[in-house]
Amino acid sequence: DGMLEDFQMPNTPIITKPIPAPGRTHETSPVQILPNGEKIYKKSCALCHNNTELFPSIHGQNKQYLINQLEEFKHETRIDSVMYFYTRTTLQSESDIHDVADYLSKQNRCDVYNKTTKVTLDDKTHTPNLENGKSLFQSCTSCHSTDNSIFPIIHGQNPNYTIKTLEELKSQHRPSNTMKFMLGTIDKQGMVDLAVYLESESGCE
Repeated sequence: DGMLEDFQMPNTPIITKPIPAPGRTHETSPVQILPNGEKIYKKSCALCHNNTELFPSIHGQNKQYLINQLEEFKHETRIDSVMYFYTRTTLQSESDIHDVADYLSKQNRCDVYNKTTKVTLDDKTHTPNLENGKSLFQSCTSCHSTDNSIFPIIHGQNPNYTIKTLEELKSQHRPSNTMKFMLGTIDKQGMVDLAVYLESESGCE
């Protein structure tokens, strides 16, 4: 009994939880639920396509053009092994494709714009002629205007990507009879001139 008389409780702080007032529930931070298209883009696409110095800019792109390209990648009518993998694994339905295209078409391309500092072709740095690029673009305006929904907006695109695409179209690595005809007389320097002119018309600072 003496041991019990000498025993003292340690000085331990007592932690209590506040009791909500009657009629009120415990408040928690709301969970943000992203729209489907935005969720897919940020999870699977943003790592590459937010880097517009290396990958094409697709923010603010025409919705129908995006839908067409995603479907072509998924069904391998446009060949690209990386995009085939991502479209097959992340776009499970037609609604996913439409949701991503709708989300991107409403974004501001300037939010991810990075001005290209060096334009290369065949591992050589080229000096562009903007006046020649502007002149060459005059034959492209009937399709590549901002209000033509089935063709891509090409203003403000990374010029190195534009040059790569023009070469693929001209060589028919990316088949298009129309673009093969349009590019028939444009040489490599002309591609550089056109690509750099198009970036200069981005409207972004």
